[in-house]
Amino acid sequence: MNITEQDKLDIEKINSIFKRIEMNDSGYFNTTAEEMYEYQPFMLELLVAYQSLIDIDTFNEMSTIIFLIWEFFSDRKKIRKIKLTEQRFEAMLKRNVDLLKYLEDETNEDERLFVTASDLETLKEKVLFTTIHYKFDNQQYLKAMDWDTKGTLLIGMKSLIQCLEEIGA
Repeated sequence: MNITEQDKLDIEKINSIFKRIEMNDSGYFNTTAEEMYEYQPFMLELLVAYQSLIDIDTFNEMSTIIFLIWEFFSDRKKIRKIKLTEQRFEAMLKRNVDLLKYLEDETNEDERLFVTASDLETLKEKVLFTTIHYKFDNQQYLKAMDWDTKGTLLIGMKSLIQCLEEIGA
């Protein structure tokens, strides 16, 4: 995989967002949550829905990820005009779950790799998803989750990114 100039800009953007989040300023969180609620309320609804699956420390990490995703997309005009619906999210989630089921049943390793690579090629914001995946593999609370919960949350984040890509395109 080659790193493009856009990838480098995305890395800088993500690092800048993380710095704002890590400052742990309540004003930032309140303002950002209000903004998210106004333009993309489903993102907060999704976070609340995940709360029943995870403990408070993991919830805090998931909050950081949701804020990261919002901040990453929030400067796109269509993101502030077209709201993500539960139906749109569920359709994307179903597509991703169906793909995983297909991959589980596929016995040819070359085919599995090809399908996985092809699917990831359709993801425009690879740097964002890679960052989130890295957090799931390395952050203490996310890493400690059971595989089913981790899979549910990670597929949810991928689906959320894909939906916002579609809206913001």
